[in-house]
Amino acid sequence: MITISNFEKYVLPQILMRGEDYYESDAVLEIEEESPGEWIATVCGTENYEVTVSMEGNEIIAWECDCPYDGNICKHVVATFLACLLYTSPSPRDRTR
Repeated sequence: MITISNFEKYVLPQILMRGEDYYESDAVLEIEEESPGEWIATVCGTENYEVTVSMEGNEIIAWECDCPYDGNICKHVVATFLACLLYTSPSPRDRTR
């Protein structure tokens, strides 16, 4: 089961590093929880890419990015997972980077 707190185990190391770099450089331009557990984000890369993430509680049940990456989880999705982690933290104090 992939969760918001263990997803790193399911991502290739170089993709995880690139996604962390994207997140830390504020490449997640917009993120919104459109309905409970349904997140949509715009992530700046070569172009602006749309990422959607569906969660039930802390479990990540689906994700999609419109970038051309052929693998399972791309760097844009990693950056979005990290942003979701920030917004789903139980305490506002935990939301600082």
